Amino acid sequence: MVGAESAINSNHSPNKNNLATDKQNSIKNEESASTDNWNQFGISYFESRPVAELKQFYQSADVLILPSSAENSPCVIVEAQYFGLPVIATKIGGIPEMVDESKGILISAKPSPEKMKKEIFHAMKGFLHRKSEFDSTTIKDSAQLQFHPDNASLDLVKTYASLKFTDQP
Repeated sequence: MVGAESAINSNHSPNKNNLATDKQNSIKNEESASTDNWNQFGISYFESRPVAELKQFYQSADVLILPSSAENSPCVIVEAQYFGLPVIATKIGGIPEMVDESKGILISAKPSPEKMKKEIFHAMKGFLHRKSEFDSTTIKDSAQLQFHPDNASLDLVKTYASLKFTDQP
């Protein structure tokens, strides 16, 4: 739902706000949707939250939406996946390595604001259609395996160890 550090807003400025769906609502149609009235479709827009409030936010969400124009490997995705949430995010930076078909939906990297809005709503419709395919337990287990500090450190060490610097002058 929201991450203390990561964020999104409708005009692509990263690190300001986050979006998430409310379990009580759903998207009806994109024609009447605008970034000013996303709440009518069950999409809640949040400022960054204190760490103490994150658990409640993640537990009340169905999906994390992170349509950012610049990211590496956002902590907010790890946080959401630790709570078993699927993710809808832009296909930029390290996000495609974090979000596969079993964990969410990727949208175009750096689309125009109008195209971004349409892609978010198409992705939300896709999410609602495929909601039962996103298994919360599988997402949580995968996040534990992929992002646990011990595993992430070991993967990093293996990657560095595999590099060959023979081409250096």
